[in-house]
Amino acid sequence: LVHALFSIKGIMATKHQISSTAAKIEIDILGRKIGKQDHFAAAYGGLNTITFFKDESVILDPVFHSKKTSALFQSKLMLFYTFLKRDANEVLISQVKNIKRNIKFLDEMKNFVEPFREIINIGKNLNVLGEILNSSWKLKKSLSNNISNKDIDKYYKIARESGAIGGKVLGAGGGGFLLLFANKKDQNSIRKNLANLYYLPFKFDQGGTRITYYDQTNF
Repeated sequence: LVHALFSIKGIMATKHQISSTAAKIEIDILGRKIGKQDHFAAAYGGLNTITFFKDESVILDPVFHSKKTSALFQSKLMLFYTFLKRDANEVLISQVKNIKRNIKFLDEMKNFVEPFREIINIGKNLNVLGEILNSSWKLKKSLSNNISNKDIDKYYKIARESGAIGGKVLGAGGGGFLLLFANKKDQNSIRKNLANLYYLPFKFDQGGTRITYYDQTNF
């Protein structure tokens, strides 16, 4: 939306400008207790490491990898809609309240970034990524009682027993989409045992936000 509005005004905004503006609207103006990662991920596309600094500046670095690695990584990911709805803002507010207690968990989660990036970069031992996701999900659940619930825990347990190496609930938690990491040989079993969830095939997007149609005569 921000990209489209820039275009209507005739401004050739950079992806960094688009990301920063979108974050400013949602965080500073609307007052939502969220981070900036979604805005930058959506604007840039692809696989990246994103560093957030205390002065509010953000640096995004692409994770270099081969086409083969990208295809293999993508083939091991499965996405399920849980049909559980929640207000992400409310879930995140509960995390902010516990921020001092959660620092140690957040630091541990941050320490997963470099080994995750290195595995993608090298293109070997990709199953370790599933193990990292599993460890990270356990830490994330420690941040607040609202991040998971009995239904999500049940689905994740079923997935793990069916062969999934790891996974996590996307976004703030409490509902939404469940991302799983599994080898091809186990994916049919996982889909069968999670048949009451909606399985959503997806592909990585490398381009990020872009204008696909522009007709200036209408403005």
